[in-house]
Amino acid sequence: MNKFGRFQHLVGLCAAAAAATSLATAAPQTGSAKVTSVKGNVTLGGQPARVGSVGGPGSVIVTGAAAEAVLDLGVNGPTAKVLELSSVSIDDLTFDTAGSEAVINTKFTVSKGKLEGNVKKTSSQSSYIVKTPTATAAIRGTTFTVWEDGTVYVWEGVVDVTYRDPRTGREVKYTVSAGQFFDPSLVEIRDIPAGAVPPNLPGVSTGAVTPAAGPVIFVSPTGSTSTSTPTATGGRNE
Repeated sequence: MNKFGRFQHLVGLCAAAAAATSLATAAPQTGSAKVTSVKGNVTLGGQPARVGSVGGPGSVIVTGAAAEAVLDLGVNGPTAKVLELSSVSIDDLTFDTAGSEAVINTKFTVSKGKLEGNVKKTSSQSSYIVKTPTATAAIRGTTFTVWEDGTVYVWEGVVDVTYRDPRTGREVKYTVSAGQFFDPSLVEIRDIPAGAVPPNLPGVSTGAVTPAAGPVIFVSPTGSTSTSTPTATGGRNE
């Protein structure tokens, strides 16, 4: 091989190495859930949870009576709280900051109890999902509370709720705005009742909630769209 051939070969090797490095850098990274506050009997991944304990995808947080745990999710949050008598699994915590917009994916499953959180706005390619046995809540930059029965309170921002009726199998989709909640017992949007207290999380206002003005957006199982005015009574206050 002459000098020119060796030079071309070297350039090719360098280009391949650079491409491999670029691909490695662009690969999604796994986030973490760090316990910043714990009260009562709480386990994380089957072990007693303490301040500083760290979980990730596959971890399950279980809380006893009068117990709770606050989680710092970093770029995937920033914050979530698992309330008493709950079982919540972390299904996904990934982020990719290599592109022009960060792609952040977060997913929890609430199989028992309730989860509340504060989520910053992210890119359109990102997702923050909270699942229950009957509902899927797609969080779009907001403060929320989700119960295992599919009740979803929206304190700030917007949440898209997909609910599957366990008796009929019928699936409906709603867009729930600040000051409203999805009521699975009636399968409709209602105003958060007066006196309900927002989550006690960093950066979340604990003042009175003002219901959002305007109609509720409802997407039927056939894909047609209609609007309705929310009912201003009822709801959970736990």
